Amino acid sequence: MKRKWKKFIPLYIMAIPGLAYLFINNYLPMFGLVIAFKDLDFRKGIWKSPWAGFDNFKFLFRSKDALVITRNTLLYNLAFIFIGLLISITVAILLSEIRNGAASRIYQSSILIPYLMSWVVAGYLVYAFYRRIRVISISLSWSLWGKKGFRGIQRRSTGRLSWFL
Repeated sequence: MKRKWKKFIPLYIMAIPGLAYLFINNYLPMFGLVIAFKDLDFRKGIWKSPWAGFDNFKFLFRSKDALVITRNTLLYNLAFIFIGLLISITVAILLSEIRNGAASRIYQSSILIPYLMSWVVAGYLVYAFYRRIRVISISLSWSLWGKKGFRGIQRRSTGRLSWFL
């Protein structure tokens, strides 16, 4: 038995980052659930505020908005599930109908890129792409309409490209 445990030590070490992620993102936020049962005083903090028990829930469910809040929550969740499923199936069918293999791979990659990399990187790529287009459109508008732009308003020259036309 002792030899089996030592045999799997590398696997246990490999599991440590995943378990740390699980603990930090799934179990650590559970301490915030205490706020629902406290009469929160920001000066005292979460742990020193007096205990309210179910008073906050009684207040919520006795209000006239409790039914509306519950209904909206359920309907929004159902709508997001249904619409997300519908869009996913539609995109999958449309992608399967593309005959050109290269185009299909490009479309699939462009759809999946935000899920496969950081949102910061994806946002920067979009920003860089549109900034290049913006520079082209500004220079084109200057060549067509001059410094006044298409609105006829004289712009002050700042030595750099203006964000506004």
